[in-house]
Amino acid sequence: MQAWEEKVYERLEGREEGLLEGRIELIRKKVQKDMDVATIADLMEEPAEFVQKIYDFIKANPFADTDKILAQFHPITENSN
Repeated sequence: MQAWEEKVYERLEGREEGLLEGRIELIRKKVQKDMDVATIADLMEEPAEFVQKIYDFIKANPFADTDKILAQFHPITENSN
């Protein structure tokens, strides 16, 4: 792999991680407002399975920061697109 290809790959990976971080933050806010999974998934236009996994983690770990949640669910990004 050439250097320019590596830079493109790193940039795309960073963008994907940033998008997931934003989605996690939105789900966290909705959970704090006591919204259910189906409502969150509908509002965010996300698959219910994706929202359910993050929802359950947030409910079980209410004080986990976004970085911890992101580290836990980063592999989901390939399955949620």
